Amino acid sequence: MQLNGHSKKIRGGGRCSIVSTRPLPPTEYGIVLGLDRKMRLGQFPDGFMLTNDEVRVILKNCAYFMARPLIDGDEPMKIPDGARAAAFD
Repeated sequence: MQLNGHSKKIRGGGRCSIVSTRPLPPTEYGIVLGLDRKMRLGQFPDGFMLTNDEVRVILKNCAYFMARPLIDGDEPMKIPDGARAAAFD
Protein backbone atom coordinates (compact mmCIF):
# COMPACT_ATOMS: atom_id res chain seq x y z
CA MET A 1 0.00 0.00 0.00
CA GLN A 2 1.44 3.36 -1.00
CA LEU A 3 0.47 6.46 0.99
CA ASN A 4 0.40 9.70 -0.96
CA GLY A 5 -1.54 12.05 1.34
CA HIS A 6 -4.81 11.72 -0.61
CA SER A 7 -7.89 9.87 0.51
CA LYS A 8 -9.30 7.06 -1.54
CA LYS A 9 -12.94 7.46 -0.53
CA ILE A 10 -14.93 9.93 1.50
CA ARG A 11 -18.48 9.18 2.54
CA GLY A 12 -20.78 11.55 0.68
CA GLY A 13 -18.25 12.18 -2.08
CA GLY A 14 -15.43 14.67 -2.29
CA ARG A 15 -11.77 14.33 -1.48
CA CYS A 16 -9.42 15.16 1.35
CA SER A 17 -5.67 15.82 1.30
CA ILE A 18 -3.30 15.50 4.24
CA VAL A 19 -0.99 18.49 4.05
CA SER A 20 0.93 18.07 7.31
CA THR A 21 1.36 15.75 10.25
CA ARG A 22 3.28 18.29 12.33
CA PRO A 23 2.26 18.23 16.01
CA LEU A 24 0.57 21.30 17.43
CA PRO A 25 2.45 23.27 20.09
CA PRO A 26 1.59 21.99 23.61
CA THR A 27 -0.79 24.85 24.49
CA GLU A 28 -2.82 24.53 21.29
CA TYR A 29 -2.76 20.73 21.53
CA GLY A 30 -4.35 20.99 24.98
CA ILE A 31 -7.00 23.38 23.66
CA VAL A 32 -7.86 20.99 20.81
CA LEU A 33 -8.12 18.02 23.20
CA GLY A 34 -10.44 20.03 25.43
CA LEU A 35 -12.53 21.07 22.42
CA ASP A 36 -12.83 17.44 21.33
CA ARG A 37 -14.06 16.47 24.78
CA LYS A 38 -16.44 19.41 24.91
CA MET A 39 -18.02 18.45 21.58
CA ARG A 40 -18.44 14.83 22.68
CA LEU A 41 -19.92 15.61 26.07
CA GLY A 42 -21.50 19.04 25.59
CA GLN A 43 -25.03 19.82 26.60
CA PHE A 44 -27.27 22.43 24.98
CA PRO A 45 -27.38 25.40 25.22
CA ASP A 46 -24.11 26.32 26.97
CA GLY A 47 -22.13 23.13 26.41
CA PHE A 48 -21.18 24.03 22.85
CA MET A 49 -20.14 27.66 23.34
CA LEU A 50 -16.53 28.21 22.25
CA THR A 51 -13.94 30.05 24.30
CA ASN A 52 -11.74 32.73 22.74
CA ASP A 53 -8.80 30.28 22.72
CA GLU A 54 -10.87 27.62 20.92
CA VAL A 55 -11.94 30.13 18.28
CA ARG A 56 -8.30 31.26 17.84
CA VAL A 57 -7.08 27.68 17.30
CA ILE A 58 -9.90 26.87 14.87
CA LEU A 59 -9.23 29.99 12.80
CA LYS A 60 -5.43 29.62 12.71
CA ASN A 61 -4.89 25.86 12.41
CA CYS A 62 -5.10 25.81 8.60
CA ALA A 63 -2.36 28.43 8.22
CA TYR A 64 -0.21 26.62 10.81
CA PHE A 65 -0.33 23.30 8.95
CA MET A 66 -0.05 24.84 5.47
CA ALA A 67 3.19 26.55 6.59
CA ARG A 68 4.57 23.14 7.66
CA PRO A 69 3.83 20.84 4.72
CA LEU A 70 4.84 17.24 4.23
CA ILE A 71 8.27 17.27 2.69
CA ASP A 72 8.53 13.82 1.18
CA GLY A 73 5.49 12.09 2.61
CA ASP A 74 7.56 10.65 5.45
CA GLU A 75 7.41 13.47 8.00
CA PRO A 76 7.84 12.20 11.59
CA MET A 77 4.96 12.56 14.04
CA LYS A 78 7.32 13.20 16.95
CA ILE A 79 9.29 16.38 17.62
CA PRO A 80 13.01 15.43 17.67
CA ASP A 81 14.78 15.47 21.04
CA GLY A 82 16.02 18.94 21.89
CA ALA A 83 13.69 20.66 19.40
CA ARG A 84 11.13 23.16 20.61
CA ALA A 85 7.53 23.17 19.47
CA ALA A 86 6.81 25.60 16.65
CA ALA A 87 5.06 28.87 17.51
CA PHE A 88 1.37 28.86 16.65
CA ASP A 89 0.98 32.59 16.06
